[in-house]
Amino acid sequence: QLSFQSEAGAGYTATFTVELCVQDAKGDTLHHRRLMKRTQADSVSQGPAQAETSAVLDLFSVTLKPGDYRLTVTVQDTVSGKKGVSQTGLPVTAFDQGHLAVSDLQIGSSIEDANDQGKFVKNRKRVTPNVIRGVSSDHPALYIYFEIYNLRPAPASDADSFSLFYAILDSSGAEVKRYPARRVRKPGASCAKTEALDLSGLPPGDYALRVTVEDNLNGHRARRERGFRLLPIQGPSHLLSVDEEALRRYYDGIKRLATQKELDTYRSLDPEGKRRFILDFWKRRDPTPGTPANEFALEHFQRMSYADAHLREGRTKGSDTDRGRVYVLYGPPAEVEKHTTPLQSKSYEVWTYERGGHYEFVFLDRRGAGAYELVHSTMPGERYDPMWQSER
Repeated sequence: QLSFQSEAGAGYTATFTVELCVQDAKGDTLHHRRLMKRTQADSVSQGPAQAETSAVLDLFSVTLKPGDYRLTVTVQDTVSGKKGVSQTGLPVTAFDQGHLAVSDLQIGSSIEDANDQGKFVKNRKRVTPNVIRGVSSDHPALYIYFEIYNLRPAPASDADSFSLFYAILDSSGAEVKRYPARRVRKPGASCAKTEALDLSGLPPGDYALRVTVEDNLNGHRARRERGFRLLPIQGPSHLLSVDEEALRRYYDGIKRLATQKELDTYRSLDPEGKRRFILDFWKRRDPTPGTPANEFALEHFQRMSYADAHLREGRTKGSDTDRGRVYVLYGPPAEVEKHTTPLQSKSYEVWTYERGGHYEFVFLDRRGAGAYELVHSTMPGERYDPMWQSER
């Protein structure tokens, strides 16, 4: 929301102030700084509309003792007077206690080798911050930087190494992807690590990366987690893959929302047409087209992720089951009643929704194999059979 002004031969420029305030747990101010900043669009052809959506990256340093603090950052545009304020907790961990420890996980938009100095260079790596911790599904690679402290070197031992374990958790905390363990020789008592983790196959939604470090000499472990968001496809159609697996994922993403006519149209298109169709499909449903994220698509894929993780039935993935279909379409129910019955009867579940009325969905395990079928619902347009209990 910065105000970019045209400057002859210099593109577009915006000026703003940044005010930083660090307070301790008692509310006492320990650090306060106010700076005038200036940023410029890359070129005149970039235009003000695009320039206003650009991120301005900067770094400020302050030395603090271990403890809990609160950071307040205030940014004000000098032309319009518009102001933005962000507050966040700032825990500072003591890493000098002799115990194996892992730093915070920094998510970058890119990480590359660096032989020079710079704001974002540390341990010979240039880590460009990913301030929104968002990863595009167009290029699903999660770049991370972290440091490990208090390893126990033992050069003469075969166990002079540590192991790294990476896992992706969904918004409910369930593990949805695990990477092969990596064994690394200890370079000393501490080291820095960078990774580019492949997120292919995960639907858009909110996730967390969990990093676990194990010292193979003494078995000690340390763990850190960091949240991030996998964003829906945003880029131009030529960035989308058209291999068979990718096209199947695109179809799976829309089949619960699209009309039959839309699905017939999609199936009739060639790969290039399907790419354009997917982009247009989500663009039409974006409630805030002026922002980077498509909230509707994020919510939809979060529901699919939850269904796949928690509602799987045998070899059928969760979002393809009756319960999964209902969850994806209507979201989490207000109440779930689970009825487990003796062998001569059949188990069933009743899901209740309280959105714009009172609606019920009844799922019956007809064959006693854990596959719950929708047998009755009071939701308009769904299967209606008030005599469903006769099947029990």
